[in-house]
Amino acid sequence: MGSIVSERYQYVIGVDTHAATHTLAVLAAPSGAIVDQDTFPTTPSGLGLALSWIARRVGEASVLVVVEGTGSYGAILAERLELAGYRVVEAARVPAGGQRGVSKSDTLDAARITRAVLGLSEDQLRTPRTLSAGDDASGGARVAHRVLVVARDQMAGERTRAINSLTALLRTVDLGMDARKPLTAAQLTTIAGWRDREETWPGAPAGPRLYASPAGSRPSASTWPRTSAASPS
Repeated sequence: MGSIVSERYQYVIGVDTHAATHTLAVLAAPSGAIVDQDTFPTTPSGLGLALSWIARRVGEASVLVVVEGTGSYGAILAERLELAGYRVVEAARVPAGGQRGVSKSDTLDAARITRAVLGLSEDQLRTPRTLSAGDDASGGARVAHRVLVVARDQMAGERTRAINSLTALLRTVDLGMDARKPLTAAQLTTIAGWRDREETWPGAPAGPRLYASPAGSRPSASTWPRTSAASPS
């Protein structure tokens, strides 16, 4: 068995990763006390600031960086940390039951990610497969595959949310579309063909109006409710 993390390193840094931001927590390994915490954007300049921030906090001390999601949101940061000379490992797996009833925030999660490895031995740590692990061709293919999988999952989630919002709208506002059941592909195609256009008549409200019908055709202006013209004073 290798040495224990809390005995081997002076500092351990946990990184809670997301699409737009990464939150970092620096802990003193022997005591588990939080030294500092901060959040950085995932832009190239933001990642550069994160590395500079780490360097200022730990100096030349021995450091272990624990990154959540090294196969997705944390992949680029993990690679940059390795290129900067830091030892990078994947976050330890935490049983789902262990998080039940525990408050959550990015800063708390970053600290939990760090503390989860303090009692582990070196041989229990998981090294991520970043671009530097293996030849450039196979490493690059793995990174590209992970990026595509994450992008696909994001688009699938966004599509589901959009359809759910559309279904809720159609069940609230009568636009001539039967939304009692989940929308079919044909209904979605019909809705995608709806357009707005300016229509004017006496008493018409300002702005574009959406033209919709069950068949996807545009009804004439005569089908819209009209307000009576104001009588002359």
